[in-house]
Amino acid sequence: MKKTILQFSFLIFILACLFSCNPFGVQGPQPVFLNISAADFNIDLTEGPTNQRIEHIEIFFENFSIGYYELPAELAIIPTQDVSKLTIFPAIQNNGQATEIKVYNRFNTYEIEQSWEVGETYEITPIFSYKETTIFDYVETFENGNSFNYDADEIDSTNTIWSLDDSANGNYSCHISTENGNITAATNFLFTSFVNDNKELFVELNYKSTDFVEIGMIAEGNNLALPIPFFFLNPQSDWRKIYLEMTPLFIEYPAPGYRLYLKMQGASGDSAEEAYFDNIKILRQQ
Repeated sequence: MKKTILQFSFLIFILACLFSCNPFGVQGPQPVFLNISAADFNIDLTEGPTNQRIEHIEIFFENFSIGYYELPAELAIIPTQDVSKLTIFPAIQNNGQATEIKVYNRFNTYEIEQSWEVGETYEITPIFSYKETTIFDYVETFENGNSFNYDADEIDSTNTIWSLDDSANGNYSCHISTENGNITAATNFLFTSFVNDNKELFVELNYKSTDFVEIGMIAEGNNLALPIPFFFLNPQSDWRKIYLEMTPLFIEYPAPGYRLYLKMQGASGDSAEEAYFDNIKILRQQ
């Protein structure tokens, strides 16, 4: 009987040790803390200004995804190796949709591989740059002129204006107004290298507008020009950066050439609607 009581008491002791917080002063895995501030960018002058809008990131630690985070982000990780790799992927609101956060594959990832001291807090500012495989078909900052003045609506009185009034970067921007009626303007360049190959093609731009602006591509070929709407930019009182993945358009509407266009329709009433655009880029995967 005494032996049974001793065995039972020993079992209770072992269970207490297993389930107590710290029976012998031996602790479980300890975390490392990360404070990740806003992203920074290393961009060549030929790629336009460093004006970007990376507000989300996806984080991999020791080659496992630990999720998407909005910047600035604070999180804890638990190293299981002497040297561990932290990889940060830049993410965007694809097509301006807050519900569609995705990794922006035109940028390189940011990586740190090192030993991590448990209990320490690391301040990290990821720096992103465009991948070397990115093709820039169009970069217009409007600092040296206006190449977005193709008169797509064929109305002489509705042209874009190379403007000093406002800009997202630098001194100049592109201004459109419905003062003389609805306006449709496009790039002077006809792009003939956009093919149906399922490779990502993005349009980046900064804009502000008093009303909705239609953006799309004009498909040209066989003496025909077909405007293909893609997206409506919401009115914005302050400058906003947006990323538009137009890949599906070229799959559905193959053509020998394309022009990027912007269309604005005047609202009812006496006041004219207006919009400003800056840093327009068309870039794609090699």
